[in-house]
Amino acid sequence: MRLLTQRLALQYRPPMLVIEYAVLSECGSKKLYQHDISLEVPLRCIYDMSESLNAGAGIASLADKLRVEHAHVCGHGQISTQQLVRMLKMLYNAFAEEIDSEKNRSRQLTPELPCADYNTVSEAQLVFVKKRMDTAFQRHEVRPGDDNYVYDKRIVYDSVQTPSDWDDEI
Repeated sequence: MRLLTQRLALQYRPPMLVIEYAVLSECGSKKLYQHDISLEVPLRCIYDMSESLNAGAGIASLADKLRVEHAHVCGHGQISTQQLVRMLKMLYNAFAEEIDSEKNRSRQLTPELPCADYNTVSEAQLVFVKKRMDTAFQRHEVRPGDDNYVYDKRIVYDSVQTPSDWDDEI
């Protein structure tokens, strides 16, 4: 029984390397199989570390790691390291572009909260509106370390100048 790598493919959503290989039996029959390698977590780690390290070095180490962990379909000279690195770079670039566009989209969108009676809406609509409210709150929340953060803010209000009749009855 012998394994022979036939094709490589990339799947972008979710990020995955797909390896198609054939199993050649001693009697001469050939069966095709597909080996999927999920890369979302490793690419996320490389993306998170790319600010401090070079992403190319992370991709090269990922390629070496894949060749060791999946040696039955990648190793023994079946797939060249350069080809694996080139394909991982293509996948990483698309992955990083997607993450960056999501970040930009979330920064630009200010959730418009409609004025409605939320006691009468369905549960699904209420959950959706509450998520948007949480997003709006977190965007405007002032935390320690922010420029406009003031610890123990106290406001002194002016005394009331006009008398009110309902206060006098007590």
